[in-house]
Amino acid sequence: MNALCLIAPDKTVYKLRNNKRYYWSEKPLDLSHFRIVENSENDTTAMVRPVLVGAISRVYNYPPAVLFTSDYLGLAWIDTTSFDSSKEGREALQVLLEHEKLHLDINEIYKRKAQDSISSMLFYSYDEKYRVVDYFFEISDSIQDIFDRETDHGTIEENNKEWYDLIKKKLKSK
Repeated sequence: MNALCLIAPDKTVYKLRNNKRYYWSEKPLDLSHFRIVENSENDTTAMVRPVLVGAISRVYNYPPAVLFTSDYLGLAWIDTTSFDSSKEGREALQVLLEHEKLHLDINEIYKRKAQDSISSMLFYSYDEKYRVVDYFFEISDSIQDIFDRETDHGTIEENNKEWYDLIKKKLKSK
């Protein structure tokens, strides 16, 4: 008799079971992440919808939660009408892609804070852990609004650079 036992981390199993999502990584976004639209009626040129997803343990075991920054595949969109193939057009598109990636990065920062908080919660209920995740997601959502306001959705180059530096610094710190 032959037996094979596979051991896979919870994060890997979760991602395999929920493969209709984009999961945060340090890699830059490209157009393949987005549904291309033309001449959209919106006042924005692109949109990602970062969310915190995962599973919170209902029993007292390890890990108490497995959380991810995620975006549903196919829901993010970009209006490419205003970008031509000129050098300036390509650079403007790159700035927009970096701006949208920063939205996911902001969410990742607060996902890590939620994960750290939950990891230190021994013998807390599922509802108490869920409230922690919700709390950090609400903060992330508020920061996203401030980010867009201060950068005018990525069009104020100096402010965009300041946010970029701040976000990258926070992602590197533990």
